[in-house]
Amino acid sequence: MKKSRLFKASAFVSGLMLISTAFTSAASHADVKAGSACPTLGKTSVSAGKRFTCIKSGTKKVWNRGLTLPATGPKLTMRLTSPALNSTGGKPDNFVDLTSAADTTKWINNYAPGTAAYQAYVNVGGALNLSWHVSDTQSGAAFANQPVWLVVNANEGSTQRTTFTYQTTGDIQTVKTNSTGKAQTQIAGMTDANGDVSFVLQNTNTIGQAEPTPAAINRIQAAQNIILSSHITLTAHSSAIRESRDFLSAHFVKPSETLLWADEFSATNTVAPSADTWNLVSGDGCPDLCGWGNGEVEYYKESANRTDGKGHLVITTKPLAATTTYSCYPDTCQWSSGKIDTQGKVAYQYGLIEARMKLPAGGGTWPAFWMLGTSITTVPWPLSGEIDIMEAAGNEPYKISGTAHSANSRGEHIWNGDYSYTPQLTASGYHTFGVLWKPDRIDWLLDGQVYYTLQHRDVGVSPWPFNDPFYIIVNTAMGGGFGGLVDWGLTRATTTVDWIRVYQNGSYGCVTTDTQSLGTCQ
Repeated sequence: MKKSRLFKASAFVSGLMLISTAFTSAASHADVKAGSACPTLGKTSVSAGKRFTCIKSGTKKVWNRGLTLPATGPKLTMRLTSPALNSTGGKPDNFVDLTSAADTTKWINNYAPGTAAYQAYVNVGGALNLSWHVSDTQSGAAFANQPVWLVVNANEGSTQRTTFTYQTTGDIQTVKTNSTGKAQTQIAGMTDANGDVSFVLQNTNTIGQAEPTPAAINRIQAAQNIILSSHITLTAHSSAIRESRDFLSAHFVKPSETLLWADEFSATNTVAPSADTWNLVSGDGCPDLCGWGNGEVEYYKESANRTDGKGHLVITTKPLAATTTYSCYPDTCQWSSGKIDTQGKVAYQYGLIEARMKLPAGGGTWPAFWMLGTSITTVPWPLSGEIDIMEAAGNEPYKISGTAHSANSRGEHIWNGDYSYTPQLTASGYHTFGVLWKPDRIDWLLDGQVYYTLQHRDVGVSPWPFNDPFYIIVNTAMGGGFGGLVDWGLTRATTTVDWIRVYQNGSYGCVTTDTQSLGTCQ
């Protein structure tokens, strides 16, 4: 697997801080007075029978008026017992101990001694079984037959896109996403005679929304892969009770057994992508499709497609000399670039099809990750179908488009699609582009989030070619109707592909090569 920068625990620390200030008693006991200066917003302190919280008043940080606490109250320890956290020789086997991270440890020591924080991976779409043992911290006696609350998608200050259902006495309830930091869900429970309490959450996210399968289940994934997690804890929800609690950051991932096919471009030197999978396209489409039918100004060269020896495929686009002999419609070619496809070598029908890519910057660039129907050799385009998983134009540097091309009942070209935007310049980092594809339906995804859905019924009586096999194409075009005017100052552009992966989508997904068929092929 490729090495990448690991995610720091600071985001989880902010979650602990927000949750703790909402549910726990103070850890410090310095004498304080309402209205006097305090050190850190959200910090709490107990003094003179009150719990004070540091708040902002105008431009100053001051202690609030305080909340009167009962004279006495138990201190509880709430320990996570399921999912089971297994270790060998003191080293985690199936979880990540966030407590030991430097920034987490510092926060715990300052605000919540005895608290522990863990991360665990869970298969998306599966059941998450959660259990806690609750006891009196000093005596060890069980906190028996008492109400407690499970806090799900706990306030963390950032989007939590996980969704669940859970069974109550009379109905099935829903846990919604928390995109505002204020929408956490609390589920009531009751400890038994032994101080134990259990909950079952059924995850309802799709495989397209999930994080990649981790390289190791006892390591944090790279930051760019952390897209679907839920912060979970337990509370007795009483100002009379001080709590030392476990926190769980549950990350929902693509099950490894659902991966049907992948190209990780893992060659250790600079070579062309595997000839068993890829064709290297050359030319400008002439004489049959000059300018590739779009007025493009690039000439595809086989040498423009090379691995970098670091786990990536790089498509390099460069200007051609004014004296070039390469001819492009309607004049001489201006750029060389790269294009690869799997036609005649690998075909795909349904599933989750994704690529993680870093797109080029610069006006006129037109990178694309797309598919054509394998029947195109006998059934003309657009009747054979085209699925543009991702197209981007450098002249619109935040915009990503997804489109399906087909024909109406008269054989005329029709298209259906939409677009989405990245929060930063698209070319500033890697993004994952994909389609979640099954019979009579295609969902387009950007970084795990669906932004457009097309169903068979949406095209009425027009033919639907999207239930047949397709092949994959990756290229960088220049100019043309989509790319637009090429920036005169542009001297070079690169499209970098980290990986392309195909997963089973429920009961759908098929990959066919010359030697085998993988998945559920119909």
